[in-house]
Parts: sequence; structure tokens; C-alpha cells
Amino acid sequence: MTSGSIDVDIRLDGHLDQHWTDWFAGLTLTHEPDGTTALRGALEDQAQLHGVLARVRDLGTKLISARLTRNDATRTQRTGADAPPNRLGGSACEPSESPTNAPPGPPPQE
Repeated sequence: MTSGSIDVDIRLDGHLDQHWTDWFAGLTLTHEPDGTTALRGALEDQAQLHGVLARVRDLGTKLISARLTRNDATRTQRTGADAPPNRLGGSACEPSESPTNAPPGPPPQE
């Protein structure tokens, strides 16, 4: 598995035939006792994930759930004062005090 890959666990209604494995980007197909099929494995990126989900749609089977875990060795979670600023200038956890966050006032008078 490469850095930045996405581990997926996708549940589909019914039991799919094993010959669909190649069509689903090499994900492992497992028939679960509850009558569902689990597609599990690692995908390279979001584009490949969207491709798999499009194939689920094209197959016409019911999507029960999709659980994703991003594997990014360089990503760290930071909160509070050490978090990078958000687009509005505040930290990722605190709202910005900038005027862009203020409610809109009355329209300008001409």
C-alpha cells in the first residue's frame, strides 16, 4: 500500500459473483452471512474510488455502506493554536473574527 492510498470497506446488497473482482479495481469480494457482499482493499486515490462507486451504480446493485480510511503517513491532525489558519483567517477550530464572518449589513446608500 502506498502513502496516500485509501482503504475501503464497501457493502452491497446481495452476493456478487467473484468474476467481478477485476471490474472493481482488484478489491476483494467477500460474501457475508447477512446476504451482503463486502468489497475491501486499497485504492490509489479519490478518482479510483469514484470509479468504483460509478461501477456499483452501473451494476444496479444497492449500496448499503462505504467506510473509507485514508492512509497518509505525512498527515497529522492538529487542533487549537497550532492548527493552520482556515480560509477566513481563524484556526481550524475557532471561528474567525474577520469582517468577512460578520453578518451582512444594510445595502450601501447612494
